Amino acid sequence: MCRPDRAAAARRAAEATTLVEALAGMAILGGVLVTMLIGQARLVAQQARADERLEACRLADGLLEDWWQDPDSFPRNDSGAVSGTRSWQWRTQPVANEEAEAVGAEVVALELRRDEAAEDADENASLRIEVLLPAPPDLPPAALPAAADTEEAR
Repeated sequence: MCRPDRAAAARRAAEATTLVEALAGMAILGGVLVTMLIGQARLVAQQARADERLEACRLADGLLEDWWQDPDSFPRNDSGAVSGTRSWQWRTQPVANEEAEAVGAEVVALELRRDEAAEDADENASLRIEVLLPAPPDLPPAALPAAADTEEAR
């Protein structure tokens, strides 16, 4: 009668992978894969936001270049579509700034957003730039503050 060698059987059992061990390994690899896919999705979303902001900067540069040629006609409380694009809107609005008003100037904010975002006024703009402009000619400039009669002012 041939008896199996107990040492050899124990060695084969120790070398073999059990179903539980294989499932545990697959679960660990699945967790790593899910973590990598989530990280990749976040990276793609961040890249899309960065590309949108870069495009908004390029468009704002073009708008400001056109408008800056005649600061008196700079749109101070207006909105419209960015020419040459189908999906971008711009909006300007005055920003209260006492220091600018004291020197006869005003601050105007330029916001750019995509058309989809323009419908929801509460959504943040892709880009917001504040520009210091001379007061428009149709508005009286703010009175300059009187210089203090001090030793430093002389």
